[in-house]
Amino acid sequence: PSVNKSGSGFTPDGNNIRFGLMAVKNLGIGIIDRLVNERETNGEYTSMYDFCLRNYSREFNRKALEGLIKSGALDGLEDNRRQMLYNIEGTLSAVENEKRFSSEAQLNLFDEMGAAQGYVPEKTEEMDQDTKLMLEKEATGIYISGHPMNRYSAFIKNAGFAKTTDVFSGRYSDGDRITLGGLINDLKVRQLKNNKIMATLKIEDMYSAVSVTVFEAVY
Repeated sequence: PSVNKSGSGFTPDGNNIRFGLMAVKNLGIGIIDRLVNERETNGEYTSMYDFCLRNYSREFNRKALEGLIKSGALDGLEDNRRQMLYNIEGTLSAVENEKRFSSEAQLNLFDEMGAAQGYVPEKTEEMDQDTKLMLEKEATGIYISGHPMNRYSAFIKNAGFAKTTDVFSGRYSDGDRITLGGLINDLKVRQLKNNKIMATLKIEDMYSAVSVTVFEAVY
């Protein structure tokens, strides 16, 4: 996803598919139409401050901005995603001040004072890759720039582990014993009527995810 390249839906981009902004959480079609129209009318965005200033509205809020940053849609406008998240408050405050003190009918206060316009973000180092991927999935429902299991792919292949897609394909029969390598997600634990506990979870690899039931002794 990119505020300088994406439309609302998924679109061709050379030999690739450009991620659509409608798939980013906390973004309404009104915000998307506005930012696309603004980009097409006045050119690409040059910084996070420039983007926020040009799309300032009641509908455009902190959650929308966070979703765009976490999804990677603002990549290239500042040094890194962690820096953008860290500077959200300062950027939005600077934009609100600019809007408050300027209008078409009056001089810009900062111009009058001879001060530099805009907002200079505080520098920070980028977050680690696992955190970046986690935030991508939080914002879009999928991993985009990689997968947490990539680093284990050679081990899983050499060990002969099954793939989650093999489970759905009918390759195995009831009672077969298989080994999967993956991430544990959506863990839920509950107590049964006999006071024993049972857990349900999903094991996710690079291909899909399977639901698993875990009884007390194994849990």
